[in-house]
Amino acid sequence: MNRRASLRTMQKAVKRFLTRSRVLETSTPEQAARLALDFWTAVTVVLSDAWLKPRKHLISKGVGVYALMDIAADLVVEGEGRVSREHFAAELSEFVPDFDWSTSGAFAGLGGEKGAAQAARMLRDARRRSKMKVVQVG
Repeated sequence: MNRRASLRTMQKAVKRFLTRSRVLETSTPEQAARLALDFWTAVTVVLSDAWLKPRKHLISKGVGVYALMDIAADLVVEGEGRVSREHFAAELSEFVPDFDWSTSGAFAGLGGEKGAAQAARMLRDARRRSKMKVVQVG
């Protein structure tokens, strides 16, 4: 995990994660920190190519960091505290690699709070679509 993201970006993203997941209501600060670290470790595995080329991808820029931390909060809430690095990796691998994380991809031009919210919505929609099953009748 050698990609440098600004400390301010990570601080704000973690604050969003803590607020949205409400993890501190049931966990210690150390456990919450472990969840965030496990999530980002899973991101580095699932999106290894984008992670290794940070200048060409948006996962470690503000819009990517904020949107991904919103997804982390969703996963923690849904997992009701029973989440792990493996769980994060499994969930992320179902929909996150389908995005073009490059600087000219789906999130290009998005920025700030509104851009991060839009990126999070796009990720949530992709996640929802990945969970849909096609059933053939007859």
